[in-house]
Amino acid sequence: MSPLAFFLQLIHNLEQDYTHLTRTRMLSSPAIEYKGRVFAFCQRGQMVIKLGSDEQLIGLGVRATPGYQPFMNQVVLSQWREVPFYYREDWREIAEMALNAVKAEIDPVTA
Repeated sequence: MSPLAFFLQLIHNLEQDYTHLTRTRMLSSPAIEYKGRVFAFCQRGQMVIKLGSDEQLIGLGVRATPGYQPFMNQVVLSQWREVPFYYREDWREIAEMALNAVKAEIDPVTA
């Protein structure tokens, strides 16, 4: 299965389990958003997710993983991380962490 097909299946599964998720596009790539805020998209065979700063990652319990690099697209977006297809078994867990972080920003009482 290609990285894009895997990501699209992940989106489908997340939509089944969570409300207020919408398919969208970010930087011309397939993406998923929660209440208008994108938290994950697929580009160049990698999942790109909004996880926050290194300190926030540690607070979420995400260990330092050399494969999770800051996303670079003309400029470095420090809040976003590229997660290679090699780590696809972790993609759902990581996407759920990103979703929970976005939920906490939007709906701090219900997150």
